[in-house]
Amino acid sequence: MDGANEGLATLSRSERTALRNLLIGTTAAAGGCVPSGGLGTLVEAAPVQLLPAAADLHRIAGTVLLGLVKLPGAPAAVCADLDSLRSDAAFNHLISIGALSQIAAEFDRANLTWVVMKGPVAAGLLYPGVGDRSYLDIDLLVQAADFARAVQILEDLGYRHSVHNWALAEEMLAGEIGLTSPHGSIDLHWHLHYGREDRRPFALSPEVMLERSRRVLVSSLDVPTFDSVDTLLTLAFHAARSDGHRLMWIKDIERSIMKEQPDFDELVRRSLLARCGPPVGLMLARARRLLRAPVPDDVIRALVPASLMWADQLMSAMVPPIQLHERST
Repeated sequence: MDGANEGLATLSRSERTALRNLLIGTTAAAGGCVPSGGLGTLVEAAPVQLLPAAADLHRIAGTVLLGLVKLPGAPAAVCADLDSLRSDAAFNHLISIGALSQIAAEFDRANLTWVVMKGPVAAGLLYPGVGDRSYLDIDLLVQAADFARAVQILEDLGYRHSVHNWALAEEMLAGEIGLTSPHGSIDLHWHLHYGREDRRPFALSPEVMLERSRRVLVSSLDVPTFDSVDTLLTLAFHAARSDGHRLMWIKDIERSIMKEQPDFDELVRRSLLARCGPPVGLMLARARRLLRAPVPDDVIRALVPASLMWADQLMSAMVPPIQLHERST
C-alpha cells in the first residue's frame, strides 16, 4: 500500500478530482445514496486502482467496498484490496475490544465514572460491520476527580506513558494523555480539548455529558458511552476541530444520524449552550452535502450564521475539504 500512497501524490489535478468523486460516491452508495449518473461513470473517469489507497487514507475501506460492490462488474482486484483492508480493520477492532474489556472491568471495579468515545464505539455501534471503519487508538473520558486513579489502573495493566514533555503538558493543563502497551494505544481524557486555550472559547461540560451517558453493547462488550445526542455532537465537533477533511469523520456523522436518529432540537440546544454551534453545524452541512445525511435546513440555520455558511461553501468550492493527503487543509 506504500507504493499506492506514493501514487496518490503523483496524480494530476483532474485525476485527483475524479478519484475524490469516486471515493465520496462509493461512500455515499454504501449508505444507499447512489450518485446521479451511477457509479460506473465515476469508476470509468478515475484511476480506480488507487481507490483502496484513498479509502485507507480516510479509514473507510470497508465502507467504500460496500458501495463499490453495488456496481455490477466492479473491478475484482480493487475489491480484493479493499476487502483485505477491511479484514485488517476488523482484526484491529477485535484486539482493541480485548484490551478494552480488561480496562472496562478494572474501571468498573474501581467505580470510576467514564465513557468510551469515537473509535471502537463508532465502528461497533454505528456501522454495519466492524471492519467498515478503522481507527488507531481508544479514547476514554473519565471524570476529572477519577483521572489519577484511571492513570494508575492503566499503569498497573502495563500501559506506559507516551508524553515526554510533562512540563509543557502541565503548562497547557493538558486535557488528555497518551499511554501505550503491546495491546494498543489509549488516549485518556478528563476533558474533550487538549489545552487550556483550546477550551477557553467553548463551554462543553464533560461532567454533564458523563451524567447523561448510557451503556451499550460493542461487539458483545458492555461499555458506557455518550447518549445519542452527545455522540453526534462530539463526532461533529471533533471533526471540525481536526480540519473536517477526513471522510471517515463525515461518514461517522451520517451513520450517527441514520442509526440512532438523535433529537435535533436537543442537539441544537446543547450545541448553542456549549458555544460550539457553528463548527457542529458546518460539519452537519458537509455530511448532508457530501453523503446526503438527512439534516433539516432549520437545524443548520439555527447553528451556523448565514455569512459563515456562505464562506464555508465558497472555500469548499475552491479547495475541496476531502483531500488525498495528510497535510492540514
